[in-house]
Amino acid sequence: MDGQKTTWLKSIVFVQIFFLLIASVGVSQSFADFEFLPNNRHHQFKTYGLFSEEHGSLLYRNGGRAWGDLGVSLAFIEMSDWWGRPQLILFGTASSNFRLGNDGAGFLTETTDGRFGTWIEWVIDAQLRVSLGWLHYSGHVSDDVPDRSLMGLNLGNQFLAVKLIYDGLPNMRVGGTLKPILSSDPAMKALAMEQFLEWFPFGINEPIKRGKPYLALGFEQGGTTQWHWTSHLQLGLAFGSHFLEQHTAGARIVVGYYNGWDPSLKYAQFKNLRATFGYFGFMLDF
Repeated sequence: MDGQKTTWLKSIVFVQIFFLLIASVGVSQSFADFEFLPNNRHHQFKTYGLFSEEHGSLLYRNGGRAWGDLGVSLAFIEMSDWWGRPQLILFGTASSNFRLGNDGAGFLTETTDGRFGTWIEWVIDAQLRVSLGWLHYSGHVSDDVPDRSLMGLNLGNQFLAVKLIYDGLPNMRVGGTLKPILSSDPAMKALAMEQFLEWFPFGINEPIKRGKPYLALGFEQGGTTQWHWTSHLQLGLAFGSHFLEQHTAGARIVVGYYNGWDPSLKYAQFKNLRATFGYFGFMLDF
């Protein structure tokens, strides 16, 4: 419990620092510059290429397994008269790993991981976006986890993150993230990285109610005792658009392939496990 208390205290401190930075910059500005609960543009700063991006999902994996996510975000403040119209985004995602039980027991929950934090997001121009974030990851297991040695172990990671997304290529989105580690338990390498690409072969300017096929690729690097290279491929049909500024809910029918560090945090960081699986299902972008 002492480790968990320390992790939560660090989380509170970092959140306070973020809000203090926002407040200290804002004291010299008029209140007319601020818009509370503005149109949420966070969907423009996300990608389909990363398996752990915040969204809702229900995916069936090969080998009698399944995966589910529930992710939400809130645009809290927009500095509408400032350069880049920065928004302060609060987000959270819960992700669960399931396996099919014996004797018709249905799916049993093995792990549930939490990812939450804050982003400050700038629109540089119509094609370029930059965001600065503080991220907290926490890993948990249930009573149905096969490896009982994982129970009672604390897992908590703190990251800074700098993300760049560019939409200027024809029918394509590319980007990447640098994630320096502020603290981690168990200890991780000092830096994690992500790169992603999306390709819409039939264009991205279709009406948002018409499904658009796409291909997305994602790569991640990071680890504890050794570096792991993770690759992710997803083919899908997207309804909605994460290119348009106006926020709308979206849905995707997807099939994909994952190969790399296990997406369940405790399996990855304590056991150094890798996972390879195909999947199909649907995703929701709120």
